[in-house]
Amino acid sequence: MRKQVLFVSPVSPVRDGIGIQQRAFRNLNLLTDHYAVDAVILADKFDDRFLKQLPVNATTCIDFAYKDLPDRLRTVPGMQLLWRIWWHVGQRLRITLRKSKIKKRLSEVLACDFEFVFYFRIKSYWVHSFLASNNANFSPRTIVDFDDYESLARSQMLPYIYKAMGRQKYYSNHVDIFFTKRLENKILRSADHVLVSSEIDKISLTKKGSKLVPITVLPNTVYLPDKLPRSQGSRRIMFLGAMNYYPNIDGAVFFCSTVLPILREKLPNPVEIYLVGSSPSDEILQLGRIAEVTVTGRVENLRDYYQKSDIVIVPIRMGGGTRIKIIEAMAYGRMVMSTTIGCEGIPIRSSQELVIADEPEKFAIDCASYLSCPNSRHVIEQKARKFVEEKYSYESAQSIFQSSHV
Repeated sequence: MRKQVLFVSPVSPVRDGIGIQQRAFRNLNLLTDHYAVDAVILADKFDDRFLKQLPVNATTCIDFAYKDLPDRLRTVPGMQLLWRIWWHVGQRLRITLRKSKIKKRLSEVLACDFEFVFYFRIKSYWVHSFLASNNANFSPRTIVDFDDYESLARSQMLPYIYKAMGRQKYYSNHVDIFFTKRLENKILRSADHVLVSSEIDKISLTKKGSKLVPITVLPNTVYLPDKLPRSQGSRRIMFLGAMNYYPNIDGAVFFCSTVLPILREKLPNPVEIYLVGSSPSDEILQLGRIAEVTVTGRVENLRDYYQKSDIVIVPIRMGGGTRIKIIEAMAYGRMVMSTTIGCEGIPIRSSQELVIADEPEKFAIDCASYLSCPNSRHVIEQKARKFVEEKYSYESAQSIFQSSHV
């Protein structure tokens, strides 16, 4: 009989969703390969179609997701800062006020004897304290997947937030970082095992003083899709990601405002640029007014856009972790052009498995060169696909998971 474990996530696990949803799904898949799994999803509603693809015993849904400040209050001076402080400081009060409701939803979970509890992302860890305080016999091992080093990634975004979003957003994010650091420190003192997505994050957390907690690098991986035919030379460029996420907004603006003008001068024929991703912000929608740029919003079939694109760009200048979008594009057999930060955490060689460029001039020149030289592009596409097959397939994640003694 399989040992029983509990999986807790603040997002719905979605096989082909945004990066965080994909990692949640792969974590859950790894667990169901070896254990009998119950799941708790901290959301008011979720798409359970993808959970039905996995042998999950039971799923409990609890509405405890972060709620953003209502639009009508965002312009009130100081309100965003007060909202963030209240959200963090008042969390224990909200749990207490809803204790009976949450306990009822978790009644079956509280009655189970789990081998361990797997918390995906640190924001789900409050469930551990709740379960322990409501069941004196609740003492399973705890495994926490940080995914990325969140407080560090948020700190790297602060200059952009101050410049693009103003002081209110800037100081409210300082509040988030303060409480995130507190939670990270708590987990590093109390968890039995921690997972991260890159070696860089492991080193940073170890320096933080977590030498007593085993830390395993479980990289973001993909289910290998059927490789696409060679790119067609249509001069189409795609940038993929959630288009309301600060680093993606900044990257898209950086490319369209500084790289694209240079690219126009380098190529005799115009290019087509697709900004593909859900919830495009006002800044992204403004970019759609540029002749070469199409803002698609969320699309049903990403494969179609990979099919008609010659190059996938990742012009990211902030953030952390390893980006599934890069691994996915390489798995489809598409050449990726990225900044150094964009491909941080992936042990990759520039001009071998992908192309790295940080300055607008170099980004434009390299982009023009590979758009004009399909044979050079195809060599990188083949190396990229092989790289993913060897290091970032789901099978490689299975091997790491098994050897980590989780």
